[in-house]
Amino acid sequence: MVNISKARGATLKSATQDQALAAFSELLTQSEGQSGEAPAILALARMMHLAQELTQHKERKAAMIGLSAGDLDTLYTIERMDRAQRPIRVTDLVSMLDISSGGMSKRIDRLEKSSMIVREADSEDRRASRVCLTDHGRAMAVSARQHDTPQVIQALTTDQWRQLDELLHRFAVQWRLQQAQLSE
Repeated sequence: MVNISKARGATLKSATQDQALAAFSELLTQSEGQSGEAPAILALARMMHLAQELTQHKERKAAMIGLSAGDLDTLYTIERMDRAQRPIRVTDLVSMLDISSGGMSKRIDRLEKSSMIVREADSEDRRASRVCLTDHGRAMAVSARQHDTPQVIQALTTDQWRQLDELLHRFAVQWRLQQAQLSE
């Protein structure tokens, strides 16, 4: 059952943050004049606020089924590959989720201990193992997804999502290049 007061609190908090960002935008525009930095600063502030909200949402959702947010990411990734009927190796998960092999081993151990996944030998590479969902793991992934809001995804068209992804990727590449140059 949805906790109405929590939902209202989250909505009010978001509305308050939006108002603060609008006021921030106005101040930036007035103080920056024609420099053009105001839209970039505002967009970055909005992305940081949204990232924080999404992280908190994922942590709450994961806690509902007794997982950490990282474990839930791993479960979702395995579940997506399962739906595509593509078994996944642990090394693939390491790459896909950008986590150390030791960190991934701990996640896999926890999910296996919770009976959500099983490890199987990789028939193509005897040194590797593949992970597969159990019926329990599949049910838990579906249960966690019920708390997602597909309406949010529908706020943008597929082309708009692709464009946003491209812009964020371009920004991330530029940011990383700049950070690498600064550290030299």
